[in-house]
Amino acid sequence: SDEDGNGFHVVAPSLPGYGWSDEPTKEGTNAHVVADMCDALMQSLGYTQYIVQGGDWGGIIARSLASRYPKSCVGLHTNFPICVAPKVTGVLSLFRAIRFFAVLIFAPLVKGKADAAKVKLTRTFLKEGTAYQAIQGTRPETLGLALNSSPISLLSWLLEKFYFWSDSSEDAPFRSVHMDDVITHVMIYWTTQSITSSIRFYYESLGIMPGKKACLSPGYIATPSALCVFPREIIQTPQSVAQRSYNMVSYTEAPRGGHFAALEQSQVLGEDIRHFSFVITKFSKLVEAAKKRKSGITPAPLDIIDFVFITTLLLLIFQYIALPLFACFSSSN
Repeated sequence: SDEDGNGFHVVAPSLPGYGWSDEPTKEGTNAHVVADMCDALMQSLGYTQYIVQGGDWGGIIARSLASRYPKSCVGLHTNFPICVAPKVTGVLSLFRAIRFFAVLIFAPLVKGKADAAKVKLTRTFLKEGTAYQAIQGTRPETLGLALNSSPISLLSWLLEKFYFWSDSSEDAPFRSVHMDDVITHVMIYWTTQSITSSIRFYYESLGIMPGKKACLSPGYIATPSALCVFPREIIQTPQSVAQRSYNMVSYTEAPRGGHFAALEQSQVLGEDIRHFSFVITKFSKLVEAAKKRKSGITPAPLDIIDFVFITTLLLLIFQYIALPLFACFSSSN
């Protein structure tokens, strides 16, 4: 609690197969299953409503919790906002999917260079920085055996991520994440021999292999959400894009930090969580809003990008369909 008496009961689960938790004993433990586990945990502890916070897999699981348990998960705070197009199941969902992708095209034009730069950084990472996802999502056992063969192998694999994903530089490689923290993380994986089971989570959740589904909770999250983004995050989500995927009540751009925000900039992240929970809104208001929230798919609200998109679409229809038809009709007369 702070000096005003505002505080939290913090429940910090260790994901199955990561460090402190036993590895799953059966196949199929993906991000949605872990979200189910987390909600069951909160209910068993007596917390019928709660706010969730997460980054990396925690951000993906938080999104799943808000999607699957909108009455229990009354608020969402994330430093790793993931935006996924709605599933196309019909004409209406097709229009929603087109709206989602339209923002990637029109946001840089309407919102300016900052949004364009974020989209460009994300595309660069998806092109150059996702080889680890491919092998972890398809051959976790092979990679796990290699990393468990030597602490140097494990250190090499993790150190590369800490360096490239944090707010570090060639001149100051441990500016944002201290070497002691890197070694601590390596030792957690090494002493528990949990690197293979942690990698297996990618295999279960990314949906690369046949029979596995991607667990990224597509569409719009109606739960009130606060986003805190950091300049060296691997996935950069512009505010205009995030509005299509979250009921966003706050969007904070931190001055420093990267993918490991809770480790790199814990004070900044903690203050933003408090700002969301006690200034922007109140827990009691979130609970009341959750009671009124309708179940099912909720579309993202219309904004200026929709206006630009629909206007452009109508102009194209007029130029390439309506005018040629009118010309044909005139010539036939």
